[in-house]
Order: sequence, then structure tokens, then C-alpha cells
Amino acid sequence: MKPETIQILGTLQVLIEPSLYFYLPYHEDGGKGVPFVWEVAEKGEFNLLNLSREKGWLRLTDVAPVLKSWQDLEYLKSFPDFSLDSSQKALRDTKFLELQQILETDLHNCEAFILPYEGWSNSPGIIIGQTPDQDWICIAPTVYIPSEIPNDVIARSPLPTPKPSQPLPEQTIGSLLKIQAIILELGSIQLNGDFGGGYYYEYTHQLVCAAAHTKELAIFTALQASGTLEIHQFDRLFSERDQEDLSYDRLNQFLKQNLSPLMVYRFSFWTDENIYIIAPYESEDWLGLYLNSVFVYNP
Repeated sequence: MKPETIQILGTLQVLIEPSLYFYLPYHEDGGKGVPFVWEVAEKGEFNLLNLSREKGWLRLTDVAPVLKSWQDLEYLKSFPDFSLDSSQKALRDTKFLELQQILETDLHNCEAFILPYEGWSNSPGIIIGQTPDQDWICIAPTVYIPSEIPNDVIARSPLPTPKPSQPLPEQTIGSLLKIQAIILELGSIQLNGDFGGGYYYEYTHQLVCAAAHTKELAIFTALQASGTLEIHQFDRLFSERDQEDLSYDRLNQFLKQNLSPLMVYRFSFWTDENIYIIAPYESEDWLGLYLNSVFVYNP
């Protein structure tokens, strides 16, 4: 590790000691922050796909079980008010057979990944496949996010509008439109209820999809549409208690003076929040803070 990197990490550790806490709704135990480093020499290029692989967030599995779990809405069985009538089941049987046929005829190199919803028996999965034009299409279900992050906890801004990329080929667009048509016919499922003890939820379930020239971009565009991933520019952290204001001011100042442009990557896995406030340092390693917080069910 470079001396400059060690110095940045050491200063961050001093600034957050004895511990940096931030609080989200229903996260009564608070979340803890620790310094983060991604060494390119050791781990290779930093990107969200490599980060997810290292963390075990994308667990490779077979396509058929994931497709079946979507069809049977296994993920929704965790919600008390969920139910399907016979006509809804019949429609899903038909449409998922059509979706399976599209995956088999229009895409190759199909893979499925399970997302790590610890403590839940029915974890959602995603499916990605490659088109004959060498582009990628990813399909994912929307997921339930129990905790919003208020801007008075972590202030952040939308990313600048990206430059237009090279248009997708007609064959890729054709496959994408077929999948989107099936998703539209399947529609959405509105859930609104109480897990018990006053833990109310509102959640709209549906499938989403995304196409891109690269596998990574297709996956993480779909995960953003699903609610699993948020990406923003970082503005500042705010303290929960007045006596911590000065410590937070020092931390914010150090981050902005030494790391730029700072990004916020938020991975939400139901009860588990994983937030990275990071930036490339000297165009190589990535440095910053990793914040982890767990939703506490305490009726």
C-alpha cells in the first residue's frame, strides 16, 4: 500500500474514532462507519461488479429456479397481505413460458444471481443474457426498501446527465421490446400492510429490465431500477447529536479536500444497508468510508 494511501486511511480512522454512527429510520442500533480502501494492485479494477463479487452479493445460480421463483412470486410470500387468485396464476404461467422462450431464443450466455437478503428464505434473483450483437439484457424484480435515507443524514445530489452512448443495435432493441411487452402484460402488484408491531409497508412489485453494451452496466442499471442500488454525488454527512457537529464538520472537510469526486453507492438488501462514500485517489486506488446499518425489528 502506498504511503499516501496509508496516511489518508490513518487520518480517516482518527476522525471517526471512537466510532462514527449514523441513524436511519428503524435502525435503532445505529450504523457504523469504517475507512474503506480498494487497492487496484491487489484486487484489480474497481467497479461495482468486482465489488459485488468480493462481497458475495451476486451469488451465481441456475436460471430455471430464479425464473420459477419470479413466476410463483416467492419473494412476496414474506408479506402478510400477499395473495394470488387462479386467473392471476394462469396469466403468470403463460407469460413466464413466453419469457423463458425469449431467453432461450434471443439470448445466450444466460446467468442468474441471487441477492443476499440474509434472514429471508425467499431472496430475489436477477437474470442476465447476451444478445447476438454482443450486448447484454438484465431482468430483475423490484425489491422492498424499508428505510429511506433522509438528506439530513447523508446529503447527496443527482449525478450529471451522462453523455449519450452508442445506440443499441436493432436486434438487441427488438429483444428488449419483447421482454418489456411481457413485463407490461404481467403488470405490477401493490402491497400495503403491517408486518406487525406497527411496521407498516407499501411496496409495488414488478419486473424491470435494462440493456447495455457491457454486462456490468446492464446489471447495475437494472439493479438501480429495482431499488437495490442507488448512485449519487456526495455532499456531506450530518450528525444526529449536536455535540458531534464539530467532528462531522472536520470529517466532511477532510473528505472533500482529499477525495474527489466523492460518490455515494448504496446497496439495500432489505434489513441490511451498505453505503460507500468513496472516490478514486490519484486515479488508482479508491478510498473513503464504508457505512453499514441493520434494520432492527423490535415491536
